[in-house]
Parts: sequence; structure tokens; C-alpha cells
Amino acid sequence: MRQSLPLLVIFPALCCFFCAPIARAQAPAPTRPRVAVAPFVNQAGHSLDAWWAGGGQTAVLTSFSNQLNQSNKVVVIDNKDLQALVVTAKVNLNEPITRKIAQALGQADHSLKYLVVGAITDYTLGAPSDGNVSTLTAMNATMFNLSTGEVSWTDEANHRGLASVTGPAAGSIPFYDKFFDKLVKPVIAELIKDVEMMDL
Repeated sequence: MRQSLPLLVIFPALCCFFCAPIARAQAPAPTRPRVAVAPFVNQAGHSLDAWWAGGGQTAVLTSFSNQLNQSNKVVVIDNKDLQALVVTAKVNLNEPITRKIAQALGQADHSLKYLVVGAITDYTLGAPSDGNVSTLTAMNATMFNLSTGEVSWTDEANHRGLASVTGPAAGSIPFYDKFFDKLVKPVIAELIKDVEMMDL
């Protein structure tokens, strides 16, 4: 006499049979490429020198790196890791980035895909009027592919705003610190928005 297998045995077996191909067909979650961001340089003139040396450069680097990381497009490595990599690769990031420099960094760390360099190119303050000064902040940024040494992306952005002359004197270090979020971060946000549209 033939005996039927219990449903409790057949049903799990069928589930495994039909579900396994579906599970195998699912692609693994993509990994975000690792990116290094070099300290930005001041090309806006000597009026920014004191603020830049007194913390402005670090503020720009930190804000750009944080916003880029939060975009979920890439993973930004710590700047200390970049500095160690520069020593290993025997390159100088204070020089204009060439294909040779970019590829040397890539060869020193094969898991690092891109390098971003940039500059603040304008931070103009207008004449005081009605208790405010008009401002123009401009920045640029360029991303290098460390495998090919070629430019993957480059852009510039600017932002016009108003800053109150009540409080720190316009153009002083406390003034730039006070209005960093209002005058500089919007420019960084525009640059990051452009990166988010890229297919990395």
C-alpha cells in the first residue's frame, strides 16, 4: 500500500524549492565608493587669510565632508587617513593635481576610488546698508578618479546673501564664524547636490 508524505513535510520542501531561486536572483546591496576630500584652499584673497588660518579651512573641509557623507552616494574617509596615504604615495596635495598624483594615491590604496579638491574663490562683502552687508560666496570642487587619474566631476557654485553688521565687525574672524552656516554652507550644499546626480 502506498503511503502519502505528510503535508508538514511536503510544504516546507516546496517552499525551499521555489523560493531558493528567487533568493539567489537578488543582487547584493551596492557598496558606496570610498572618497577622500583634501583641505580646500583659499583663492578669495588676503582678506580671508586670518579666518582661513584660524579655523575657516577646517570648517569648510568638515562641512563639505559631512554633507558629502550624508548624501549616501559615497563614504568619505577621515582626513588623517588621507594625510597618511599622502605620505605613503609620496605626493603633495598642495600642488595642482595631475593624473600622476591621482593614480599614485589610487595605487597606494586600491579601495579608495576618488579624490575631491576644491577652493573658496570669492567671499565679497558689500558696503553696509540698512544694517546689513551684501555678500557673495563662491566655491569650486573637482573629483578625480584614482584609477584613471581623470576628472570625473567638476563644478562651481555661488550664493548671494545678507549679513547683519550688528555684532562682530564685517570681515573679522568672529563675523565669518557667525555667518558660516548662512553664507558658506548653502554653497557647499549646491556642490553636493550636483554630486548626488552623478552615477558613481
